[in-house]
This record gives sequence, structure tokens and C-alpha cells, in this order.
Amino acid sequence: MKTWMMIKSSIRKNRSSSITLVLLILLTSVLLYSSLMISFHVDGVVDKVNQENAGADFAVGLPRAKTETLERLLKHTKGYVANETEDALSSYGKIQNRRVEKKAQTMGLLFLNLDQNRT
Repeated sequence: MKTWMMIKSSIRKNRSSSITLVLLILLTSVLLYSSLMISFHVDGVVDKVNQENAGADFAVGLPRAKTETLERLLKHTKGYVANETEDALSSYGKIQNRRVEKKAQTMGLLFLNLDQNRT
């Protein structure tokens, strides 16, 4: 009983911070609910599109000299079905919005051959 009275007293004294806390909890609940709904409904769509396009379950970027080693390793992995190898040009750079950001962000770029047939 004393605890309940202390809580009520604290809420009366700090009314604005109590209201702010309740609003933040409500906002957090709405955002959590929205993100969960989006994630549960989008997964099925993404999986369906991935199957239609024969998308990869796993992608690795490594030097050409290491591809044979990886292929040998994959062939001995349980559940392995197939793999594809594709040449690409990789680069990275820094980008910065000077009005908003104090530090530049590193951005990776991967250029694939547009003419290559993909299954």
C-alpha cells in the first residue's frame, strides 16, 4: 500500500515527465507492432521472389585464386546442391554529406557483368 502511495505522489509531482514517459511507451509499442507486422508479412514475399528468380542462399566475395578451395570445401558440406562463379569488380570509397554528417561513411561497390547469363 505504501508503495502505491509513493508512486501516486511521484506522478503528481512530476506530471510532465510522467506524461512524456507514457507517450514514449505508447510510441514504442506502435513502432514495435508495425515493425513486427512488416517483417512477418514481407518474409513470405521475399522468399517467393527469391525462388522465382533462383536466388542465392549464400554469397561470397573472394579472390579468384581461392575459388577452387571454396568449391572443394562446399562439395563436402551437407545440403550442398550447386554453386555459380561470377567475375566482378569491387571497389570502395568514402561519401559524406557535409551539412549533416561529421564523419565520412565508407561505401562498398560491386560491379557485375550485365551480359553474363544467370540461372
